[in-house]
Amino acid sequence: MPTTLARPADAEVRSPLAWLITAYVAMIFIGSGVLLAPWAMRPGNGLSAGRAFFAAANAVCLTGFPSTSVRPIDMAPLGQWTLLVLTLLALILTLSATGKAIARASRYDLSLRSLFVASTLVALLTGLVGSMLLAGPADSLFDSTLNALATLGNSALHSASTPGATDWRTHAVLLPLSLLGSIGIVAMVDLSHGRVSKLTRRMVTLVAGGYLVSLGLLLLAGWLAGSPIRVEAASVLAIDTRTLGLSIVEVRQLPRAVQWLLVPLMMVGGATGGTAGGLKLTTLVVLLGAIRPIFAGKTPARVAGIAGLWLVAYLLLFMGITFWLLASETEVTADQAPFLAASALSCVGLARDAISITGNGLYALSAAMIAGRILPLIVLWWSVKELTGEDLPTG
Repeated sequence: MPTTLARPADAEVRSPLAWLITAYVAMIFIGSGVLLAPWAMRPGNGLSAGRAFFAAANAVCLTGFPSTSVRPIDMAPLGQWTLLVLTLLALILTLSATGKAIARASRYDLSLRSLFVASTLVALLTGLVGSMLLAGPADSLFDSTLNALATLGNSALHSASTPGATDWRTHAVLLPLSLLGSIGIVAMVDLSHGRVSKLTRRMVTLVAGGYLVSLGLLLLAGWLAGSPIRVEAASVLAIDTRTLGLSIVEVRQLPRAVQWLLVPLMMVGGATGGTAGGLKLTTLVVLLGAIRPIFAGKTPARVAGIAGLWLVAYLLLFMGITFWLLASETEVTADQAPFLAASALSCVGLARDAISITGNGLYALSAAMIAGRILPLIVLWWSVKELTGEDLPTG
């Protein structure tokens, strides 16, 4: 008989989850209100309500879409530092919220307060050290600090030029920071104490396996398309699509087959328990693990049912956002809409070109980003509540 983890009471789950979700929503509305202020933008660059809401959601959901109409360079210092503060708070909140769920799954007695403190320290240290390592000759303190914090949060909200695929900063700073944020605060606490829980080992293994599979698929797709991709570019894309989202490699210059492959990679996303978005690698593992008991006539674990519901919900949202974009934005083509929908719903922020949408499509992307940040959190806490034996959390 499988060993059942001690399940927290419903109230113990709902209470922190409710205020965490409230905090996300409040930050978006407060941030959009500040960005609407005339002194938040440089003269002649005022934002409409839709663009202000999109900019706030883009920062709080740790997505970071590049936009031609909402650029940090067009903002006054108040607007720029508002984006930085929103990114910092969202990073701390996300690490704490996912970390508490993973701590339950790992049977660690870590309070939400202690995880919040640890997440704050990690974020501040990243802002201090990462900004020094990423700073370019023409970058301001705001540019380098935002870049470091956004990278740990797997957000593409960068205000300075992005290093190339062969730049040392990409491989020594950007990608490691992204992976560190992806595995989450509990794994960071584990490593800082010289211990590695079984769940942390499984998460790190999944991240490494996901990278290798993605790398192989990208190289194969380029070869089949008759335009092989350089290994360093494929290596960057294997991490960038899940879910850092920086345009380190220009998407529009990739073969068409490779561009389409990026869509499912973005949809899968990264590991559970960190700042990455998407369906999550654990969701796929849980669903694949349910196949054997089903064919053996046994009932799969409850967490497999949660993973299945999450997959169906994600696909329905993906189709809905795609149709919304096609119906509201005539300049969005049939192959651009799925790419943008997957990027927004998985909080990736990767785009073929800077977002030039100014109409209702901004609300579609904003809705997708908010759903892509909040729904996985709900699924994660729900799945942790139902874990038994060696089950993996999902969401």
